[in-house]
Amino acid sequence: MQTLISRAATLWCCMALALLLSSTAHGSERVIGKLTSAQVVSVLKGEGVADARADDDDDILFSLNGYNVVAFVRENDYTVLRFYSAMADTAVTLQDVNEWNRTRLFTKAFLDSDGDPALEMDVDVAGGITRARLRDAVRTYLQVHGQFLAEVVDAQ
Repeated sequence: MQTLISRAATLWCCMALALLLSSTAHGSERVIGKLTSAQVVSVLKGEGVADARADDDDDILFSLNGYNVVAFVRENDYTVLRFYSAMADTAVTLQDVNEWNRTRLFTKAFLDSDGDPALEMDVDVAGGITRARLRDAVRTYLQVHGQFLAEVVDAQ
C-alpha cells in the first residue's frame, strides 16, 4: 500500500511539474498592455517596411505597394490598432468592395467620401497583446493590402 501511495505521489508531482513547465513556456512572452506607435513602427520595420515612422500626432505613416497607409493606436485608450489606406483615381465600384467584404475576414473595404476605395483593418489589443501576435497582425495587413490591390483595385 505504501508503494502505491508513493507511486501516486510521484506521478502527481510529475504531472504538476509538467503543467508548470508547459504554462511557463507558453506564457513567457511579455504582454504589452498599452500599445504605442513606437512598438508598431518597430514591428513594421522588422517586416521590411523601411519608411515606417510616427508623425507629430503619433500617427504611424508608411507606404505599401505604392499607396500611403496610416495606422492609429491612440484611439480607444490604446486598445485598438487600426490600419487605413485609400486608393485614389480608380474605377472600383460599390459592388467590388461589397464582394471583397462578403468573402474576407478581418478587413473592411468601402468607398470613402471621395468615392475612392479604402481598406481598413482593426486589431483589438484590449487586455494586452504579445509582440508575436502584433507581428502576426502586421503581417496579415501587409498581405491583405496586396490582395486587395490585386483582386479589387488593379482588377478594374
